[in-house]
Amino acid sequence: MKNGFRIFDGNRHVIEPADLWQKGLEEPARSRAAVATGAAGASVMGRPVSRPRFDFLSAEAYRACFASAIAAGFGSEANLADMDREGTDAALMFPTAGMYAVWADHLDAETSTALCRAYNR
Repeated sequence: MKNGFRIFDGNRHVIEPADLWQKGLEEPARSRAAVATGAAGASVMGRPVSRPRFDFLSAEAYRACFASAIAAGFGSEANLADMDREGTDAALMFPTAGMYAVWADHLDAETSTALCRAYNR
């Protein structure tokens, strides 16, 4: 609650662990899918599935604002602490890399399903 108002954040994003796909994907999808994420965007099976993005972690203002979340690896505890600092009561969480990796037109249903399973683990 902030200034007497209940606050709902309708656009928070999960920052997925860098090793999400390597650890979460089962074979044979792991070697077939080859998911890559970074400043150039996300790609699956060598084809882009998102636009290049600004590398937030290199921006001084971003690093200063989210220092505790970065140090905690953007874990759930850091997210909740951030919500407490902001006075946010509830939030809708969206995936970041996971939002792009599973919908590409060039993916067969089996690979897309394997990506969903890995993400949701």
